[in-house]
Amino acid sequence: MGQIKRAGSHVRKVLAIALDSAEWRVMGPLVDAGLLPNIAALRDRSAFVRLDNSRELRTEFLWTEFATGRPAEESGFWGVANFEPGDYDGRLKAERNLKPWWALGPSFSSVTIDIPDRGVITDEGVYGPQVVGWGAHAPGFDRTSLPEGLLREVDSRFGPHPAFDRECDPLWYSPAYLRNVTDALVEGAALRSEVFEYLLDQTPEWDFALSVWSEAHSGGHVMWHGADPSHPAFATPTAELAGEQMLRIHVALDQAVGRAIANAGECDVCVFSLHGMKPNCSDIQTSVLLPELLHRLHFKKAALRMPGGEEWRAMGMPVVVPDENMQWIDFVARHFADSVSRRAMNFVKRALPMSLLTAARRATGRTSHKPGDLVGDIPPESPFSAAKEGKGK
Repeated sequence: MGQIKRAGSHVRKVLAIALDSAEWRVMGPLVDAGLLPNIAALRDRSAFVRLDNSRELRTEFLWTEFATGRPAEESGFWGVANFEPGDYDGRLKAERNLKPWWALGPSFSSVTIDIPDRGVITDEGVYGPQVVGWGAHAPGFDRTSLPEGLLREVDSRFGPHPAFDRECDPLWYSPAYLRNVTDALVEGAALRSEVFEYLLDQTPEWDFALSVWSEAHSGGHVMWHGADPSHPAFATPTAELAGEQMLRIHVALDQAVGRAIANAGECDVCVFSLHGMKPNCSDIQTSVLLPELLHRLHFKKAALRMPGGEEWRAMGMPVVVPDENMQWIDFVARHFADSVSRRAMNFVKRALPMSLLTAARRATGRTSHKPGDLVGDIPPESPFSAAKEGKGK
């Protein structure tokens, strides 16, 4: 680890590089194999510590606790949304002006970009550029910055992250989507390096700099079945491709780490991940079982239909893989029908080729795109004053 002590100052520069959701069980073997040389070189000359987080399955708490130095029991921050029992809606919290531990006043200059899951951005005590939502995975806050207009300048100079808000489609079974989203994540990781370097150049006397690279998190959501042999879908057709794309993402992150360290000059360097990743075992319970149980409770009849279910059970209940040309929501919707007309419509949908269904949607003016396409509008910067009150875009 390099370090510097400026004349007349007792503060050492600290460069913090967060690799969101980077799982050492996956990254470690890549480092040992020489595929991630920059991280390997840093590990060989640095202290190495394994972190064990205490918030099982609720990673947003970890980032808030890291930034504020306070557990949720003290900060009162249990998530970015409130549940409204009156209409079963979830609404973003209005006031999220959290004060991070680096809000130390004018004598301490910091640079931060893309801390995920909440708006750890404040106009109280922090001196230096703050950017939220340029390319974070699930930022939990409007795209905004301090000073206001900085994010708009970054978008104009570098463009937005090519995968922003386009990397969460659950299309793990679509080879086209896996390739396209990886291309966007790899490009975004390199672009984030340029943005981070630009922000540091604008703040030459920085004391603390933190950039969060979220690409491993985004990629892991749809490609973990290619990285973890314990994943139920590890033997499905796209698993090998997913593993190859995860390697591309990790190589891109390694290059980003090397560039960030080289451009920062002498400083203490900390590369870390607050949490890793593992197979998701809750999707069926939350998106299939729970709605089915609630439907039966209130309407006294079943909605879930699974044609061929007996044959599937006889085969040992293998992983069900949708057609690669089908949207996930369409696949799930076909299995829910609580009326004769809906069941008949689902039967027709199952019988017709996807190409005909797509053409029919377009002919009737309904939006339709191929599962491999990356779609999503990237909103402009919201003024910080509006964003912190939940009134931004």
